[in-house]
Amino acid sequence: MSLEALRQLRRSGRRPECVFVFVGRPRYDYESPAVVVIDRDGMDLRPLLGVGVYLIDVQSDPDFTLRVVAELQALQTTLRGGAVPFGAVGADESHETSMQLFRMAMCPQ
Repeated sequence: MSLEALRQLRRSGRRPECVFVFVGRPRYDYESPAVVVIDRDGMDLRPLLGVGVYLIDVQSDPDFTLRVVAELQALQTTLRGGAVPFGAVGADESHETSMQLFRMAMCPQ
């Protein structure tokens, strides 16, 4: 789902429970309502206000990732899990392993 599609969904009065947010362009393009791609500065992330987020970092600029995380925190999103090049966070160890394997599969390198 693009941020614009999510914006339209929110305007219709609906809100997804959670979405996968890719920081950077994933290896595969998904036309899924559960996937949002953030691949440049200046994107309007307000449609993510209050939505649960699984954060998957598939790019190589840690400063960009930190800016995205700070913006998501300001929007009061709930981080449900995340995977970045140096590790993963999740509900438990098996969830963290799954998140990291998913990130590796989606990483364009």
